[in-house]
Amino acid sequence: MSPEKSNTPTWKKLTLALASSCLAIIAAEGGTRLWLRLNGEAYSAEKSRALVREIVSSATDALPLPGDVERKKTSATKTPDYDPHPFLGFQNHNRLGNLEHRAATLGPGRPNEFRILIVGGSVAAIFGNTGRKQFAKRLSASKLLGGRKVVFIREGRASYKQPQQLMLVSYLFSLGLIPDMVLNLDGFNEVAISCSNPERGLYMHYPSHTHWLSVTADSAARPETLEVFRQLRLARSSAARNADISLQRHLWWSALYGTWIEHSMTGRRKKIRKLQARYGSLLGEQRLPAPEFELGPRPERAALAVAMWKRSSRALNALCKGHGVYYVHALQPTLFDTGSKPLRSIEIEKAELTHISWKECVRTGYPLLREAGQQLLMAGVKFCDTSMVFATEESPLYYDACHFSGEGNRILADALADAILQE
Repeated sequence: MSPEKSNTPTWKKLTLALASSCLAIIAAEGGTRLWLRLNGEAYSAEKSRALVREIVSSATDALPLPGDVERKKTSATKTPDYDPHPFLGFQNHNRLGNLEHRAATLGPGRPNEFRILIVGGSVAAIFGNTGRKQFAKRLSASKLLGGRKVVFIREGRASYKQPQQLMLVSYLFSLGLIPDMVLNLDGFNEVAISCSNPERGLYMHYPSHTHWLSVTADSAARPETLEVFRQLRLARSSAARNADISLQRHLWWSALYGTWIEHSMTGRRKKIRKLQARYGSLLGEQRLPAPEFELGPRPERAALAVAMWKRSSRALNALCKGHGVYYVHALQPTLFDTGSKPLRSIEIEKAELTHISWKECVRTGYPLLREAGQQLLMAGVKFCDTSMVFATEESPLYYDACHFSGEGNRILADALADAILQE
């Protein structure tokens, strides 16, 4: 070693090493941005942040929120524990006393308020979070409400399907919580979950197989099932923790890191989906006492599910009419409904892990739902077909098989308001 090199101060060596590392990182960052631009789309930090939010939310939350909605720490929404409910099938443990409490605290309607009860599955719940402001704005701007303030009672529940909405509204009415309007936004769960229930040994009109079996089946307490559930909880916690680090430290500003975290979170989501499927399979190994049923081909199951959906809506309409409540039934849009939206590659990729029976039953069932919806109209039900509301929307809106962004919820809010205000 030469004397010059050996006599070089340590701090200079460290400075040179640090400078070289910084230059290498800058070069890698620039190269990543150039590569992304040359491959069709420049890097967007905001899009990367939204994508990470959507991926981790769809993998960890009972109610997956869109990435363009501000939220607290991702891990703040923990994997929910469910309890059996005598009327509703299952209920989130944290909300077990919520219905009774809300009925008691809300009390009778006030003259200056217009109360809207929102029911349905997770799409209805997310609409209550992200679409209600636009919906209220449009309704309040008309003379329909006479200057009354719109108040929402948000009771959309993840994986709920008919007749759970019918049972929920009946229960709320019996508790004394009577709104001015009931908005029932549903359709996807009715055909997707109803058709997949029999494949897990569960009667199709029962609640969602994973939720129902997790609170009723002895198989939920078997060591193998508990071990898979433990792995699932750990995988979800790890994914949420990694997402929190990225989001809180603003690391998504880097194209290099943002691209890596997107790839990492996508892999974690795939692992979580596989564990979810394994958990559901283990739960379904025990057949519970239930009405005898034939598995039957999926098109037949879709027709039976739609028939239940239609009868439940007519019953809801009659219940609301008897209490002087305005009932609106809306068929939600969904990704696998053929022709309902020009799909972008990123939307298709995000929905790639969807169960094959869901895809088939949506494609078979949605035309039947639209046909049944017209029959509801003829029977005097205020039915709004919003299944094609995204038919001309070229930009990506879906972040999984059935949930869509805040912008999608605003578009849906306008469509619903237009339909209601036409009357």
